[in-house]
Amino acid sequence: MQKDHPFKNVAVPEGDHWKLAKIAEHEDRSMARQLAVMIREKFDQLGLSYLPTDQKAAPVSGKKSKA
Repeated sequence: MQKDHPFKNVAVPEGDHWKLAKIAEHEDRSMARQLAVMIREKFDQLGLSYLPTDQKAAPVSGKKSKA
């Protein structure tokens, strides 16, 4: 089975992990999706535009749907 969005692991300090969990819960996103949204927002805020040719931008701005 092919993965649409491959993941890489990132270590987060325990206190920040808890904060990320709370932010994600408030935004109704998974922690991985919330972290991706925060990174992309900061990246855009900084006006950065470099994207390696072997990377694809995956849409992550939407909130999880409530089923």
